[in-house]
Amino acid sequence: MKNIFFKIVSIFILTMVSINAYAVPSAKVTYRVITEDGSPIEGVKVRAGFRGYSTNPAVDEGLTDEEGLFTASGDTQYEVTASIRKKGYYHSGYTYGGGDFTGISGIKGFRRWEPWNPTITVMLKKIKNPVALYMRNLGQRSRLGDIENTMPELEVGYDLIASDWVVPHGSGTHSDFIFKLEKNHITNTNFRDVLTIMFSNPGDGIQPYYVEKDNSSTFKVPYHAPNSGYDNELIQVYEHRPNKIFVSNFRKDQNYFFRIRSELDKEGNVISALYGKVEGNIMFAASNKIKAAWLKFKYFVNPEPNDTNLEFDETKNLFGNKFKRKN
Repeated sequence: MKNIFFKIVSIFILTMVSINAYAVPSAKVTYRVITEDGSPIEGVKVRAGFRGYSTNPAVDEGLTDEEGLFTASGDTQYEVTASIRKKGYYHSGYTYGGGDFTGISGIKGFRRWEPWNPTITVMLKKIKNPVALYMRNLGQRSRLGDIENTMPELEVGYDLIASDWVVPHGSGTHSDFIFKLEKNHITNTNFRDVLTIMFSNPGDGIQPYYVEKDNSSTFKVPYHAPNSGYDNELIQVYEHRPNKIFVSNFRKDQNYFFRIRSELDKEGNVISALYGKVEGNIMFAASNKIKAAWLKFKYFVNPEPNDTNLEFDETKNLFGNKFKRKN
């Protein structure tokens, strides 16, 4: 009887050791949620997902305290992904993992990710004054003109309010952006394509805005466009040479402000203009198998002259349903 008991205990211990040996490490993180001026926000809902071997991550959720803090813990293979929400603020999210973890401590079955319980600061941006804007997300179906395949040069205007090429390529009447493509696309592994974006009027232009690494808000750029600092052209390069990696100046943290339809006084000061923004980069790609280049960017335009407010009311897209995808 005693031998049977010891066998059962031994099997139980071996089973537990085997299970623990394959258990994923645990992680613990504290979220500190603040406003743009650094003040803590109480009552923010934090929902942290810990991804183990299951396709459905374990979840730890709760509300921040008066110091804006909430601590979450769970087992994870490699990262902790949090959704951070509060009424009256733009949603934020934060993924901690990969290079953020420096290693694993402890013995098999009782391992944990290091650093243990780091404090992650997340900023929530207030919803202030959303307004109606023209917003369109131009995808890969928007071709950059109808051009020849052998190192062509094409200069064509695009009307952002009409969201179309200007005549005779489309129905647009204002060349808000002028795209010039220089395509040297010998093969898909040997090319150097250059896209230059220019403007029609003195005073028009574009300027970059780079999102900080810790800016996890869905509203990433400032609420208002700047009144100065615009350049009259932007050059995008996409290059690949045999036996070398792709080269481009597309950046993940890239956004832009722009000014169009500018009118100047006698001294050269802007007295009237429309302001807008591009969320993300202005990207393009060519091919030796097509006569055109693909163009992709997401833009917003405020139709009120001299109104720099670019906080978009998603219920008031001035394009209406014109560019919604059909099922």
